[in-house]
Amino acid sequence: MSSKASVPISSPAPFGTGVVARITAVRAVQGHPKGPGEVAGPAVAVYITLTNGTDKPAALQPVINLSYGPAHSPASPISGAPAQPFPHSLPAHGSVRGVYVYTVPAAQRRHVVVEVSYTARAPIVRFAGPVA
Repeated sequence: MSSKASVPISSPAPFGTGVVARITAVRAVQGHPKGPGEVAGPAVAVYITLTNGTDKPAALQPVINLSYGPAHSPASPISGAPAQPFPHSLPAHGSVRGVYVYTVPAAQRRHVVVEVSYTARAPIVRFAGPVA
């Protein structure tokens, strides 16, 4: 799977397939663990919108990764509120929103990379920059 060049957190990131990803907000939250192995703590909620500019619906099999700090340490996802994954389908000429929560120490939020993939057949788009 190929990756696109990084764009700023506030910029749209086209996959080159007619689908565009945009981070609409990043909020500092207290992570509330819901699943096994998740840990409570300082976190960020990343609000992502996918927009389909094509005439066909797109099946979604999203993968969202977040790394932080100068060493690009991988952040741990948290499935508790306000997390809300994307639905399974992106309608033609429509948009969907997902909220993904990751533990990120407050002191490490100046260097954050968010990678978004909506299907294995499309490239990965990457957002980079400081967050809340």
